[in-house]
Amino acid sequence: MDSAAGAAHHAPVSALIPLLLLAAAAHAPGGADEPTLVVDGLRNGDLALPPEPEVAPGAIPWWSLAGEASLQSLGDETWLLLRDGARATQPVPAHAPTVDELVVSGRVRGPGLVSLVDGLGRRTEREVGAAGGEEVAFELRGAELTRADGAPPLPRFTLELAARGGAAAFTDLRARVVLPCPDEAALRAEVVPDLHRTLDPWIERALDTHGPRETGLVASLFDAVTGETITTHAAGMHPLMELLLEAVRHEPDPLWSGPSVSPIS
Repeated sequence: MDSAAGAAHHAPVSALIPLLLLAAAAHAPGGADEPTLVVDGLRNGDLALPPEPEVAPGAIPWWSLAGEASLQSLGDETWLLLRDGARATQPVPAHAPTVDELVVSGRVRGPGLVSLVDGLGRRTEREVGAAGGEEVAFELRGAELTRADGAPPLPRFTLELAARGGAAAFTDLRARVVLPCPDEAALRAEVVPDLHRTLDPWIERALDTHGPRETGLVASLFDAVTGETITTHAAGMHPLMELLLEAVRHEPDPLWSGPSVSPIS
């Protein structure tokens, strides 16, 4: 069923508003004077988290592995050892307007290959290290990424590490990601329209208007694309009510705080 109800029943209610905050930041237009925040877009880049054999034999937290891959201790550091043909991948989030400031870095022993694949499948590769096992630092910058047909690289990216012609070991892996960091007023201006797009159709199409009196409870399921009513049912409580209560605390909009959706004191 292609209905708006599906999303509400399969996602945690408390997760929706934080996700909208993140989505608004990710799609903010950005500007030369906009505050930014620099974060590491990789998880477990130092490989310090212990393996998770209960997940899968040889599983390494946050990394997807193919082929012969294992962890190796060298001094006080842990390295990801990839045999020829093996690879390790991890998604890397980024903000499209600041992709040029993305920097993937690390250290390698042996002949390795570092690749970034964008959301359209365009791949940028960098050969790193060399036979002999000497430790070498490397960087792959967003400004170097493939721009097919003049189109800029599209997040989200996938970082791929591999060995080429032998074994290669990687450590100290980082992805310097620059994200927008709008102030509270700017973030509110981004989030409130998203909340309206999410909540208002429910108020307009799903509340109880079919019985002898309007109750303000949810009584309909509707098609998320066309808005047409799919079915009606006995009016009752719904996760929508929790979302409206949370939203109206931060944005006292009349549509959300009207008699039919007023918080109970």
